[in-house]
Amino acid sequence: MGIPVQDVPHSIPQSWAERQAQSAEKWATARPQLIKEILEAEYTGSSFCDRCSCKTAVVRCRDCCSRLCATCDVLYHNSKLHNRDSMFEGYFHPLAPHMVVVEEEDRRGFRIKHGAHLLPVRMMQQCNCPPSAITRSPGKEVILIRINGRYQLFLPVQSCSNCSMSSTVGLRELLHAGYWPATTMYHTVYDVNVLRSYRDIKQLAPGLSRQAFLGMLDERTKSFGRWPQETFPVTMTDINFVLT
Repeated sequence: MGIPVQDVPHSIPQSWAERQAQSAEKWATARPQLIKEILEAEYTGSSFCDRCSCKTAVVRCRDCCSRLCATCDVLYHNSKLHNRDSMFEGYFHPLAPHMVVVEEEDRRGFRIKHGAHLLPVRMMQQCNCPPSAITRSPGKEVILIRINGRYQLFLPVQSCSNCSMSSTVGLRELLHAGYWPATTMYHTVYDVNVLRSYRDIKQLAPGLSRQAFLGMLDERTKSFGRWPQETFPVTMTDINFVLT
């Protein structure tokens, strides 16, 4: 539904002041509709899954603009780091990547389950066995820093059930995936885009401090529900190492 705008005279305002006054009048007319739509956007409602169209939607994804059932959410977001919210409690609650919505055993409701989310990275198969024999499991913990903040993830371990060969993520896989390691043991890795963003901001606003940039990343982390108590915040030592 479009925003209603009153008819205005066909004459084009000549001065900057007239144009500003006309723009302010249009925004004043549109403001009630804007507020109404903002409030309605926070209403969870009840709808079917946008993908399967047969189950109740319980998750909203802010990145792919969809509402999904518990099954489709796991299938679609298993290897993605989208910002999602649960909606089965009557309000939107931020979900970290390792959090999924599951149906209760009695099928009378839903609950949030914590699991392990793997770092998205491409790994080559090390053997000639059928691809169906290859599985991925969580390895050691890793903190990923992106422009939307910090993610608590796990490095994947790739294993073959036929020949028992296994492989882990190394420097080659990280760099090819667009990550930059902040430590030699890969405890923390950066998406290179967050480093480029910092560089671009510094060029346009030289007065921006690294501490302020880190503060922004922490605020983004909290706003998307990724603030587990057992992890530590991004430190100046981490980002100083990769930016100097």
